[in-house]
Amino acid sequence: MKIEIKDKLKKILFSHEEDDNSICKTFSKALRENVDLNNAQLNNADLSGITLFQEKLNNVSFHKADLSNTKFICCEFYNCSFDASNFSNSSCDETIFNSCSFSHTNFKNSDFSKTNLQYSIFKNATFLETNLKRSNLSYTNLKNAKFINVDLQSVDLSFSYIDSTIFQSANLRGVVFDGSFIAGTSFTNSCLSGADFCNCWIFSSFFENTIFAGATFNSVSIDNIDISIFNLAYVDVKGMRVVENAANIYAIKEKQYNDNP
Repeated sequence: MKIEIKDKLKKILFSHEEDDNSICKTFSKALRENVDLNNAQLNNADLSGITLFQEKLNNVSFHKADLSNTKFICCEFYNCSFDASNFSNSSCDETIFNSCSFSHTNFKNSDFSKTNLQYSIFKNATFLETNLKRSNLSYTNLKNAKFINVDLQSVDLSFSYIDSTIFQSANLRGVVFDGSFIAGTSFTNSCLSGADFCNCWIFSSFFENTIFAGATFNSVSIDNIDISIFNLAYVDVKGMRVVENAANIYAIKEKQYNDNP
């Protein structure tokens, strides 16, 4: 069976034919032969179980691809789309996903610890029992994302857009939220010990059964928040202020992140 890998303009980048062929075999062979797969369309591709080592790809679409049980070792992905793809039980080692899109993507039981995910989009993404420890998620868009039973210890979430997001039973110790915009977000049964919220905007968000010991809320701008939750020992709230015209600020931030995600 002959299988072709094409780009967005339907140009054939690579083709391979063999008995019992598959897109996974074709993709693997193209990588082994150092074929330029930038701008490739791998939508709906079943790449489950593949191991990628020191691969660098730009502008590749993996829309609805099955990447479950996949290993990414020292790889680099730039401006790639992984929307609605499946990363369940996958793992990363020293891998970069920069300015990529992961909307509606499934990360169940995956290990993305120490992974660089800067400037990426995670709208409606689901992280269930995922390991994100010490990863870099700064400047990301997390609108409507879900983090349930996730290890986010020491993650960098600075300057991110966190809107209508759920953090449930999450380990958020030492997370850096510095400069982020947080709205309509819930933190339940989670640990935020040592978390850094300095210079954040926190609007209409909900904290329940959450540990704040050692957290820092310096120069935080809040609206529609029960500030009594911050009246805890070992929580630094210097410079916290209640803002006016919160609705206007929210509209500006929402437009900013939608126009420049």
